[in-house]
Amino acid sequence: MAKRRRRQDEKKRHKGERHARREYLNRDRDNDLDGNKSMKKSYHTSRASGTHGTDSAVVIVAIVCIIAVMGGSFLYLNYDTIFDPGSDSDDEPIDLDDNMDIIPNPNDKPDNNNNNIPPFTPSNPANSIVIMEIKDYGVIVIELYENKDVGITVENFLQYVRTGYYDDTIFHRVMDGFMIQGGGFTAGADSSNPVAKALPPGMSQIPLEIDNSLKHVDGAIAMARQTEPDTATSQFFIDDGPQSGLEPNANSDGYAVFGQVVAGMEIVREISAVNVHQYGGHEAVPDTPVEILRAYEYTGPIVS
Repeated sequence: MAKRRRRQDEKKRHKGERHARREYLNRDRDNDLDGNKSMKKSYHTSRASGTHGTDSAVVIVAIVCIIAVMGGSFLYLNYDTIFDPGSDSDDEPIDLDDNMDIIPNPNDKPDNNNNNIPPFTPSNPANSIVIMEIKDYGVIVIELYENKDVGITVENFLQYVRTGYYDDTIFHRVMDGFMIQGGGFTAGADSSNPVAKALPPGMSQIPLEIDNSLKHVDGAIAMARQTEPDTATSQFFIDDGPQSGLEPNANSDGYAVFGQVVAGMEIVREISAVNVHQYGGHEAVPDTPVEILRAYEYTGPIVS
């Protein structure tokens, strides 16, 4: 009896110990599962947070790029308005080309626009007009007598003008109260002694033409020549005062008058009065070269 009770007590104790072990194991398993769940939740939460952060950064970068592109396009399309302080002015923009003659340089060769030549009255509207621009002096205006019997002489002179031959030549012989002569020399290396200029191809001596109605009056322009009458080429002279001694006479065939200074005689007087020196066969060379910047045909208004 006692033995059986002791056996039953042992069974109860063993059963209680087994139950206690099961409870302990079950509690450890539950704790482990809860821990794993917590770890998994933490993992997924952190992963979701990281993904969300990356997506936000990408969106921000994209927005910044879009703003930069739009801003660059705006600056490109509106550069003149933003960076040109005068572009938003109501005033008309200044065209520099239209204002280049505000401060003219008298020693430059301007375009053939006759802007500085006032209208004048020629003796005959059919006659050609030639402009000579003289460095440091001004402009001499010459009317050519195409309506007279000096057609070859006038055409010869115009050919030299039209080819630019007289540009940069000098008045190499000047005599106060007599005449100024040019059309065949340049200043030379030392800028004081004349150097002969070669004639253009095809140009040669022309016959002497004398129209008895044309006299060597003050400002008359005539062809220079050698001793023989039919030897004129490019050189010409302008009378400083009447020169009756240059008319045809018993001792001379005369010199062909073919035009007249109609504006700028004061310049002729200034040139004829400059200081001169002798150089070789040239008896009256200006100490300071008197240069023809250019000669061209006048195309401005004619006052009849």
